[in-house]
Amino acid sequence: MKNIFKGFLAATTLGVVLTIASCTKTCDTGFEGSDCKTEMRTKLLKTGAAVTETLTGDTSVYHYNVDIVTDSDPAKFRIKNLGNYNCSTGDYYVTVNVASTNSYTFSGVVSCATTFNGNASYDGTSKKLTVTYTATYGTPTKTDNATAIIQL
Repeated sequence: MKNIFKGFLAATTLGVVLTIASCTKTCDTGFEGSDCKTEMRTKLLKTGAAVTETLTGDTSVYHYNVDIVTDSDPAKFRIKNLGNYNCSTGDYYVTVNVASTNSYTFSGVVSCATTFNGNASYDGTSKKLTVTYTATYGTPTKTDNATAIIQL
């Protein structure tokens, strides 16, 4: 009887250990890491980040700087001066949503009388954030289709 009990106890213990080892933790939106306390956006934050930007149908290459800062929501960050539209009034930031560890989206963001829609991806090896977006503005309405590579 003792041997049967010991065998049962060993099997149960092994089952519990395997169950615990196979669990994966799902972090809240905007967080990552083994303890889910690291904000995904932390690696992106920078003041004066250099941007190289191209527009569809335009052979020019544009260079300017942006600031990438936090938002009150940890699942978001804000890019100041995206597109270098030289807005001098109000809050000229595009608020971006964290979609996954290295993927981000924004849609219908109005800043500086310009509507921004797009997505971004982060390459940890090169430390570059690539933002592909449309900016619609002006009268008559003009739309820029752009790719901005931000060196972090």
